[in-house]
Amino acid sequence: MSGNLYHAAFAPFAGLLEERFAAKIHTTEDSIRYLFFSSLLTHGGLTPNDITLEYPHPHPAFAGKTVDTHVPPAGGREAMVAEFKYDRNTSSGTNRPRSQQAGQIFADIERLARFSITGDAIYRYLIYVTDGEMQGYFRNPQNGLEWFLDGEIGIEVLLDPDRLNSRSKTFRENAGEIEPGTTITPVYGAELPDHVLRIYEINPGNR
Repeated sequence: MSGNLYHAAFAPFAGLLEERFAAKIHTTEDSIRYLFFSSLLTHGGLTPNDITLEYPHPHPAFAGKTVDTHVPPAGGREAMVAEFKYDRNTSSGTNRPRSQQAGQIFADIERLARFSITGDAIYRYLIYVTDGEMQGYFRNPQNGLEWFLDGEIGIEVLLDPDRLNSRSKTFRENAGEIEPGTTITPVYGAELPDHVLRIYEINPGNR
C-alpha cells in the first residue's frame, strides 16, 4: 500500500506541535489529535466528514470499545485508523508508574493490530508524544525498550514474546497479550521543544 496521502500530513503536524510547544500553550491529548486532524484536512486532502472520532472497534475482543480516529476507504484511498497517546508530567505529581504507562502503549498497539474491516486495506498508526515523562524510561537499557523511541525510521520490529515477556510484571499486566506476528515500524519522528514525536505503523500477524 502507498501511504503518501497520510504521510503527507506528518511533517506539517510536527510543525504545528513544534509551534505549540515552543509557545508553551497548554496541551492535552485532545489538542494533539486536533492538530493531526487539521494536518489531514490541509495536507492529506480529506474533508471533515471523512474522519470519524471514537469509532467502534469491530473486533469482538474489544466490544464496546473505540479507536480514536477512523478514515474509511474512498476513491482509491486506503482506510486509516489511529490511536493517540500523550504521556506528560503532571503538576499534581500523580503520574502513574512508568512501567504501567509503557504497558498501556502496547495495549493500544494490540487494539490497532486487531482492527480490521473485511475487504478494507488499512493503515494503522500509533501517534505518540511525550515530554520528559517517558523518555528516560524508554531510553534506559535496563528496561529493554530503547528501540521504541530510538529505532531507525522505516525498520520493522517484530513484537515477539521474547521481546516483551521479560519486561516487568506491571508492564506485562497492562500490555496484555500481543497477537503473534504483530510488527511495529517507526515511520516518522521529530525532536520538539522538550518533547519527542513518534509515529508508528502497526501491522497484524495475520496480514
